[in-house]
Amino acid sequence: MRNLVSYTLVAISAIFGALGIITLATWHSTLTPSTYTNALEESGVYSNMAKTIETYATTKVFNLNSILTDEIISSVNESVAGTEYEKYIDNPFVNSIIHQITNKIAIKLTDSIAQSFDLEKNIEKLGNKMITEHITWLRNSNYERPIELALVPPKDEIKNMSNEDVIKLIGTYITVSKYDLNKLSKCQSDAEEEKNLEYISEGEFTSLTCTSVEIQNSLISAIESENTNSDTNQGKIVTAIHDYIYAFMDQSKLAQILTMIKNVLYVVSYIKYVAHAERITVETVKYGSIILLGLSLITSTIAYFIKKTRSILTWVHTYTIVAMLTILYALFQISIVSTIIGKLLPTSYPNLSISDIPVANISMLAISIRNFVLMVHKTINMFVLKTGFTILIVMIMIYVGKFVYFRYKLKEKTKKYYKLWKKKANSVVSTK
Repeated sequence: MRNLVSYTLVAISAIFGALGIITLATWHSTLTPSTYTNALEESGVYSNMAKTIETYATTKVFNLNSILTDEIISSVNESVAGTEYEKYIDNPFVNSIIHQITNKIAIKLTDSIAQSFDLEKNIEKLGNKMITEHITWLRNSNYERPIELALVPPKDEIKNMSNEDVIKLIGTYITVSKYDLNKLSKCQSDAEEEKNLEYISEGEFTSLTCTSVEIQNSLISAIESENTNSDTNQGKIVTAIHDYIYAFMDQSKLAQILTMIKNVLYVVSYIKYVAHAERITVETVKYGSIILLGLSLITSTIAYFIKKTRSILTWVHTYTIVAMLTILYALFQISIVSTIIGKLLPTSYPNLSISDIPVANISMLAISIRNFVLMVHKTINMFVLKTGFTILIVMIMIYVGKFVYFRYKLKEKTKKYYKLWKKKANSVVSTK
């Protein structure tokens, strides 16, 4: 009966362990920047995005080139009208040649611009930077990153913001950006944080040496409080922005621009809300996986003490099952789920069209995004698979070590019993 209870606990422990390992491995791989940066590069998202932008730019240049060429030809035709050169210039063949030459120049122009800007590399650099910073913030940073995000008010406050409030926010943004807290490291002690809070209270913003949530909030509050004081530098900045805007911009256009800024702020505020919710989910998943692994260890330990013949093999059996369940889960994800995702994502976009961008470019970009999704899914589950195999190999090594040790002890006991038997046999012979 005790062994039955022990085996039941081993099975429960294995389930807890498998869920914990799968969750923790997925969490780690999901929050590894290379999971996404490598997939973006290999799937061709960056290159196709660059090609799409180049095609769009080329189309725009062609349109502009065609207009300019027509204007030039029309102007030349007018200037030679009634002269002997009219028959040479006002000629469809000549016009066609001119268009061909200017179109070739347009192609070379857009190619040279794309190459000089190294468009694909710049898109890749920007994309990788954003991914790395966001994942770093999600994974182990406990302060706002970037600080400009902390400036964005909640959605409900943005709805009630006046034009004056928007202008003050712009002034605060300009001032906060000047101090660039994103380059500062996180405060390592309470004393260090308190010292920097003193700098803020004394208005010595340039003396800041580290950052934290409290420091960011205090800096923003200090700067915002100076917005209304025209004698401070911050108040002068806000006043100058206010005067410039109202002096040089039409009031109707100003209202439209400020409304647009409020709409952008609303979107950013929503993204900020989602990011914080995502961060809470990430923390919950991490601690949830640790709790599951803790429950697995506790349950297997209880099983060890309940079993009649206690052995380290109780844990070995448990985590061998954990490894097998993890491997089966990963193989299911890689083979079955990947196939399902591949079928759900479209491979062609015949009805999709965007002005001035060919359908072929859109389809290539969309297909590369599809490949990106599949690669990310595969990378995450390949890491889970490797984790499962690593645990299995460790358990096999323990099995082998246990077997070798058992053989060694058996050999030692055999030698000991053989010596005792030989001694008894010799004593019997000597007695006779």
